[in-house]
Amino acid sequence: MAAPDRLEGRPRDSRERVMSILHKPDGRGVYVYDMLDVPWTETGKPGVRQRAVRADRSTGHFLGLIQFDPMIAAGVHQHLGPATSLMLGGSLADYQDNYGRDTVTINPTGTTHDAISWEGCFFVARLEGATAYLPESGGGKGHVGAGTATFTNPAPEVLPALDFPLREARQLATSIPRLSRRMLFDYRIEKDDHRFVELTLWPDMKIPTHRVSALTEWMVLAGNAKVNNLTVPIGAIVVIEPGTEVTIESAFGCRLLAWADGPIQWSDGATLPDIYGF
Repeated sequence: MAAPDRLEGRPRDSRERVMSILHKPDGRGVYVYDMLDVPWTETGKPGVRQRAVRADRSTGHFLGLIQFDPMIAAGVHQHLGPATSLMLGGSLADYQDNYGRDTVTINPTGTTHDAISWEGCFFVARLEGATAYLPESGGGKGHVGAGTATFTNPAPEVLPALDFPLREARQLATSIPRLSRRMLFDYRIEKDDHRFVELTLWPDMKIPTHRVSALTEWMVLAGNAKVNNLTVPIGAIVVIEPGTEVTIESAFGCRLLAWADGPIQWSDGATLPDIYGF
């Protein structure tokens, strides 16, 4: 899919700067962010706020929560990298559909659309590229790493989103007792070997110790878990750095929304299948 040659006018001054919690490595390899305690911060676009764990202006990469007030439109924009999200409350609409609570939405690279929240909404999102806005749209401040560019829709016959209710994704047992998985998106269509899944840890279960080969991130949707004896409460986002060895367990059960940028390696040399579906 074609993309604009360049982006112009990315906001840089203090009034328009996206405030965020920045992930700063300190050697632990595992970081837990309790998103229920993080304040909403302004994005620079009135009516759009965020709670960010990662927000990189140079690449447009983002991980965190986004909130729209009622009657707020994003403006016509084009995604220059894939965006994946889960609607946690309210709804967001574009020319394809109305995406309500518990809807999984994947915007592939090249997606070109406008979106509005008539009733207000908030959702968790992972963006893996910059976003271009038309100069006349007045938008751009609601996305990290956004700028203006002149563009057309590179594939007008392709709908802007792969969307479905989370519960409609088939839940499959894994090779680990009391661990099941829903595959939400296989990034291989984007030429990236990443996975976006939901994991369900049933009560009194433990995922054996393993090492992640690439950046791996979660959001706990329900229940609670422990990773390397760190408590991960409901609503928390976890960042696991590449090469980190982890053990994951849950005493009373939980559901994790997970993004894995690479497969795991079992620490005991076992040949069990990958928990994220690689």
